[in-house]
Amino acid sequence: MLMGEFKQEILRINNKVNMEVFKQGVLTQRVDVMHNRAVIVARNRRVSLLSLPYEMDKASTEVMDRTLINIFKQRFIQLMQEELGLTVIAHLKDYDPALEISASVTFFDRQVERIHGSQEIGTYFIYLFLFVIGAPASIVTVVTEAPLLLVLTAIMETAQAARRRSASGA
Repeated sequence: MLMGEFKQEILRINNKVNMEVFKQGVLTQRVDVMHNRAVIVARNRRVSLLSLPYEMDKASTEVMDRTLINIFKQRFIQLMQEELGLTVIAHLKDYDPALEISASVTFFDRQVERIHGSQEIGTYFIYLFLFVIGAPASIVTVVTEAPLLLVLTAIMETAQAARRRSASGA
């Protein structure tokens, strides 16, 4: 699964849980994934049943908000583990009823950036760029005028191959 697909799955699960818990989806949402965490910022409509009490008795409404958020967190963690197979260490969530914005941070047990192929695509484009730049170069000139460049390239490729072997567990 590529990083874009992974982010879409997180947003799908977030909206699905909003539908289950609050009986309405989010208006807008955005996710950023860094290392072992995902940060979601969403714009939500206020649950209509809680709008009137919020104006009259904010303390009681905040207790209801906190209860609903806890139910949301438990269900979100469950779906992330069931549907994406990721172990969630913690899911922190808060909601501002005046702005109707929620923010949450999900912590996973491993780095998720490495499992989605974005580095391979970037490496491919770097190689393509370097090939296009180096295509007009004469191999004979490179060998005779800059043999140190070939030695340096061999060292880098050997180090990269060793890193790939250690990462794959071989």
